[in-house]
Amino acid sequence: MLAMILLMSLLAVGASQGGEDANLEARWRREYPSAAAELESATREFVAKGTLKIHHYNDDEVETRNFRTAESRGRRVVVLDEQTRTTKSGKKESAGSRVYCWTPDRAFTLRKPVDHSDYAIEELSSTHTLQDMTWLNWHFDLCIPVATHYNGVSLCDRINDHSFVFKSIDLAKMDDMDLVRIGYEYEGEFQLESGRVVLSPAEGWAIRSVELTLKPKKGGNPTEQKIEVKYRRIADKSWFPVSRTSRLGVPKYGTYFGERHEFQDVRLGDVPEEIFKLTAYGLPEIPDRPAPKRSVFTWSNPFLWLTFLAAVVCFTLLWKTRTRADRAA
Repeated sequence: MLAMILLMSLLAVGASQGGEDANLEARWRREYPSAAAELESATREFVAKGTLKIHHYNDDEVETRNFRTAESRGRRVVVLDEQTRTTKSGKKESAGSRVYCWTPDRAFTLRKPVDHSDYAIEELSSTHTLQDMTWLNWHFDLCIPVATHYNGVSLCDRINDHSFVFKSIDLAKMDDMDLVRIGYEYEGEFQLESGRVVLSPAEGWAIRSVELTLKPKKGGNPTEQKIEVKYRRIADKSWFPVSRTSRLGVPKYGTYFGERHEFQDVRLGDVPEEIFKLTAYGLPEIPDRPAPKRSVFTWSNPFLWLTFLAAVVCFTLLWKTRTRADRAA
């Protein structure tokens, strides 16, 4: 009899928990799309300044003391200035500066070597889509702050993809805040994802953390990925990701790639046009397209005047010759 009572109690608790999870899932699916759109709007027009530290697989670390990034009307720029490299042995050395920029008309990479005061053009291309610019896209995915994307794909796009498999949903606590933890599986373009993403309803359903196992689709070693993001409300407009820590580890070799950036100064809207131009970095501006050829039919063309004068002389001589012939007749 006691066993029956315990069994019924467990079933009731399970049914109650299942109902709560179903309500939480329904709320997430109902509120998240519009909340994500609002979060994305905050990172469409911004300028952010801070610091960046990157840990490479070979255990070298590169620290950027003057890290700047901006986006405006689809244009993107990342500036890595005052970089210092620390090798595995502990040796420190200057690593120069770099600029990565993309606009619908042009993409370029600039480099300022150590002990140089001027930037030089390293890559320059025009009329390419951002997806084709793999040498730029990697830096933007790493450095451009977003509250709805990771690994180059938004959570909304994952959810709407036919390969997305919803596994679980529950509540969690972090920094004294109620968070929503979602378990899932997803097949991306190059890898399979399985794990959890944690969202913060109080911060517009922004992504607070990600914990995934990534398996390459075309061979390679599985990796373990962890991402943590912190936010601050900027100018009472929206939640902006001001800090992110990420780690991509390869358990087989015990190595990892890590990144941490923090923004101390963030401004939304009114992004200066100059920041997307070569002139902002001490270089002459190169036209996006060749200048049109000057028309030969212009009064400033001396050959046009000579041609006109020759025509007048010929007409005068012809008129005089014809007049003499008429008189002789």
